[in-house]
Amino acid sequence: MSYSHNNAAWFDRLRPVLKFDRCKDKDFAWNDQEMKAGDRWDKEIRKALERMDVFVCLISFEFLASGYIKDVELKRALARAKKEGVEIVPIVIYPDIDLAEECATLNDFNPLPAWGKCWRDYEKDGGHF
Repeated sequence: MSYSHNNAAWFDRLRPVLKFDRCKDKDFAWNDQEMKAGDRWDKEIRKALERMDVFVCLISFEFLASGYIKDVELKRALARAKKEGVEIVPIVIYPDIDLAEECATLNDFNPLPAWGKCWRDYEKDGGHF
């Protein structure tokens, strides 16, 4: 899971509903909250990026503004998607984020909850559009 720490509350709300049957190691759903005191965070994140089968990213303005996400996490996920078939699942959190305009590299991947929709509105509508 890739997200801005400013969106940790969204991560906590979405984590229980994110299940992927196609993951090779179904018991392994890594996020940076798995790290313990003293862990070298950059090394641990890069290791997880090599192990992942699915790259779930919570798209927000903060996510899009993060240099680390853009230069390390997203860059590696896109490279592995192209060469190794890693699945990328963008979850758009807020309205007014147009993947084609804001993050063209993610525009090829079908977002959740749906094109032109955001998760905040999905929750407000009781999980229906």
